[in-house]
Amino acid sequence: MNPAESQARTSSEGQSPAAPESLNSHVASDLPSIYSADQPNDLRQRSPASPVGQDNPDEEDEKPVDGCCEHRRLPDASVGEHDRRENIPERLQRLEAMLNHLADRIALQPQPAPSNGRMGLLWRGGGSSLSVEGLLAMAATRSRKTYAPVSPRALVMAPDVSCLLDLEPSTMHHLAMSYMQNFHPRNMILDWQGSDMRDALQAAEKKFERTVDTCILLLVLAIGSISAFEDGFNYWDIPGAGPSGLNPLDEIGDVFFNIATSMFVEARDVSWSSVRCWLLIAFYHSMKLRVYDQWLAVSQAAMTAMMLLRLDERSKRTHAQLYWAIYLQESQLLSEFDFTPTGIAEFESIIPAPPAGGGRPQDETQKQYWDIFLAEILLWRIVNRVRYYVGDAVRFDGTVTGMSPPPFAAPALSMIRGLDHELASWRLHLPLSFRAEFEFDPGAQAMSWRRHRSVREQMIGTLQAGYFKAKAILFRPFLFRILHHGSVEGFSQEESTGAAMGLETALQALLCSGVLCDNLRLVPLLIVPSRSFLALAILAKVLLQSPCCQTLVPPAWEKTLPLIRARLRDQIVARSTVIGQDLETLSLLDADGTA
Repeated sequence: MNPAESQARTSSEGQSPAAPESLNSHVASDLPSIYSADQPNDLRQRSPASPVGQDNPDEEDEKPVDGCCEHRRLPDASVGEHDRRENIPERLQRLEAMLNHLADRIALQPQPAPSNGRMGLLWRGGGSSLSVEGLLAMAATRSRKTYAPVSPRALVMAPDVSCLLDLEPSTMHHLAMSYMQNFHPRNMILDWQGSDMRDALQAAEKKFERTVDTCILLLVLAIGSISAFEDGFNYWDIPGAGPSGLNPLDEIGDVFFNIATSMFVEARDVSWSSVRCWLLIAFYHSMKLRVYDQWLAVSQAAMTAMMLLRLDERSKRTHAQLYWAIYLQESQLLSEFDFTPTGIAEFESIIPAPPAGGGRPQDETQKQYWDIFLAEILLWRIVNRVRYYVGDAVRFDGTVTGMSPPPFAAPALSMIRGLDHELASWRLHLPLSFRAEFEFDPGAQAMSWRRHRSVREQMIGTLQAGYFKAKAILFRPFLFRILHHGSVEGFSQEESTGAAMGLETALQALLCSGVLCDNLRLVPLLIVPSRSFLALAILAKVLLQSPCCQTLVPPAWEKTLPLIRARLRDQIVARSTVIGQDLETLSLLDADGTA
């Protein structure tokens, strides 16, 4: 028994047993239910001056909260004994001060009012009071976060769904087909031949009711408007939108997107349809080079999918396609940005490969698209292992000094060779229809950069970019060590060759992404190769300044990097401040003459 408990027992021996009970019952009758006598002791006995049962001498000089007991520290008796000595008005005043202090912490900004048996909280701009229950309800409401990315410029053009009622079916069909031809093969989010298409058409027939299916349809139209604009379908009539009634179609896409996201805030739920919505939102952000907003949407899709996978075992088979779509988007972002993983990769060993086309017959083109999608899933599982075991383990051993070159804390060569063998095995088992296309010449690709690739060629290029990215990460330890040592002397032939291979494969990954071939407005996740280019450009400046390391730079770098830089400057800077800042950094390095 501690001294406080002993003193409390001694001080209560001379009192009638019924006295404290009657006092407590009288106090409880005048207080809200949350402060009734049957609440836990830690709630009824908490003091703002000191924790229960503890003395904190470090806080003796701290000013007490207004309305609490006037002395700075409680007496040696227990807090319960101190409360019993207070009369009802003092206790009400103290509780009101505690409540006001709580309101300040949650930014409600109350003003104390005279105590009248009710917690008087007067809000700025109004004279109404709020009970304890109302305060807790308001705090719960304020803690709920919503996600509604909007563009004020587009909302001025289309403030509500009424502008969609005059949408011609032919226009809607044109935009939907534009999405299907340009983006759907590269992002298998929708089952366009099955229920997704049927639900989208029903949403249009129901005059765009505020449902998740309507959100999916509007997001498809928003993404399709991006490619339709590039194909020459530049304008669309909106009654009353402007003096001429005409607006560029890329801004019309913003209208569709903002209506869909504002509607989705109310219509969303824990369902696979909501997962599709989040993925479409993320894909639209990627096309607009808004990488942080894209990551937020991918995270929401991943969290919703993980809840559904844990609740329903059957969904691991029926909705495997959506799971892998999330997995691919997250993996590609994490390959360049240091975001926190959502945990979706924990399910990769128990989620099967999705059935081709939902089990329906496919033509030869659709079958090739699906084979590429399955190959990409297997590839990024290997890339993620390479990142985990090699990319995140590159560092110098700071515990050993006096050695040149310093000891290098990196994965063992056996692990690097094993992962390289996995990549070679993946390449060997590719379908015959596109296995031969992995014979790649970066010099020839740089000279033919004006040739636009088909959707199939772009998908093959995405596979090539992922493959060479994994190879570059595998050889990164050798490059990292030579780069910080400043010379290739003192290293084995295998390490020197590995460093050169790391540079060459990094350039190949950048070229395969389409930065020299494709329309940059139609390249998904363009922000990823753009940041890769910045890293390679700075790395090239560092290597070329060292006479001992110039031999590592591939010959194609001298003519390829300026071409990529010019394309990004001419076509992308106006759309992305991040890429503009990266190019400005390179310009400053050029002017300074250093890296």
